[in-house]
Amino acid sequence: MRDFALTMSKSLLLGTAIIAAASTTAVASPANIMFVMDASGSMKKDAGNGFSRMDNAKNAIARMLTDVDDQNRFGLTVYGHRRPKACDDIQVVADVGSADAGFVNQFVQELAPKGETPIAASVQLAAAAFERFPDQNNQLVVVTDGIEECGGNVCAVADDLARVNVDLKVNVVGFTLNDEQISLIRCLADKTGGKFYDARDAEALEAAFVRVKQDIAKVEPKAEPVAVGPTVWFEDHFDGGELGEHWTVENENIDGYVVEDGKLLVLFPDTGEQTNALAAAENVFKLNAEMPKGDWTMSTRFVFTAQTQSEWLRMGLSDGAEKSLLGSFQMFTYNYALTFVKLDVEKISKGEPSGFNNVMTQFDNSDLAARSAMFGEAIEAMQMKLEKRGRNYIVSGKLEGPADAKWVEMQKMTSIRSPGKALTLAFGNANNGYAPKGGEGFVEVDWVRVTTP
Repeated sequence: MRDFALTMSKSLLLGTAIIAAASTTAVASPANIMFVMDASGSMKKDAGNGFSRMDNAKNAIARMLTDVDDQNRFGLTVYGHRRPKACDDIQVVADVGSADAGFVNQFVQELAPKGETPIAASVQLAAAAFERFPDQNNQLVVVTDGIEECGGNVCAVADDLARVNVDLKVNVVGFTLNDEQISLIRCLADKTGGKFYDARDAEALEAAFVRVKQDIAKVEPKAEPVAVGPTVWFEDHFDGGELGEHWTVENENIDGYVVEDGKLLVLFPDTGEQTNALAAAENVFKLNAEMPKGDWTMSTRFVFTAQTQSEWLRMGLSDGAEKSLLGSFQMFTYNYALTFVKLDVEKISKGEPSGFNNVMTQFDNSDLAARSAMFGEAIEAMQMKLEKRGRNYIVSGKLEGPADAKWVEMQKMTSIRSPGKALTLAFGNANNGYAPKGGEGFVEVDWVRVTTP
């Protein structure tokens, strides 16, 4: 009795870029994919194009499962397909690895919607299939046109899956859901590092499954940096005209970034008083390779244009919005006349933050434009690094400018389990009421580097 609410994830691989002092090799990363398919009675409804929601879903899934990479392992869980008004009508049709794409498609094509929507129980049951695939590319894809109807708690299930730590991402395709329904189910994706696809109509559903095929069901080249010196494991100076394939962009807004003149230029919107930086950010950049085993140091150099006095840049490791360890430089407008530049380290575990911050410098002037000018004159660039030493993580920062630049080291943070596998960059503009609301932040990233001892 295992079922699967389809949460879809979008991980866009973009272009090519020059990787200085490193090269890449294509590494196959086949996925273990379990579909959780909604066959509840509401799937009989017209999707707005003269066909039922189920007919549209069947068509989209058939297109998606055509010519997928045969290295992937598939499974299928269905709910609501055998009996009406039965919350226990959940069937694990095929465990992961026991079926191919053709079998999954054929079974889905023969479904007739009848019953209820026990999403929580279905996801919990389907997730058990991944226990024998630890540390692999495990993907649960939940397709649903509704929310939990059988008393289950989908967010609690997501918390449990995140704690089990089998690297399972729950991706949800929400078909014809409204904003309120989305808010009740997208935690499945957010808490497990998966993606949510908002498919309001049949056309959007087709597009969602195109993303599924691109992001999950097809083996993409995975950039494995190759060391060419004693310490450099990866380095990107953004010398090309596009972002390289070694990066994935989550929550992508293509109007918000470009690679130009040897820099990654990022424009980012006001994220308000959001407490979870990664959940609020557009264009979260992730390296398509796990960090090397043992100790390492990741570092970056960048330039802020102090447009809003509330910009921030975070760098570190993340495994979804609920689990991360990030260093950051932040401009913090304390009142109408004072802006701090802070260095920060924050660990999020089970959604709860802990960390330290240190004021590096400050700018005091009642005129915002004057403060921005002071910032530009005093700070030419910023450097930040995150060092892993055993289970300890240490963030350091340096302000480059006319005065002697000195590294400032934060208190160490300790994490028993890795807070994430890949280098992550995120940007935001945290308005606290003293900076202009709705403003945009702008940063130029000069380079990103990973070294080993």
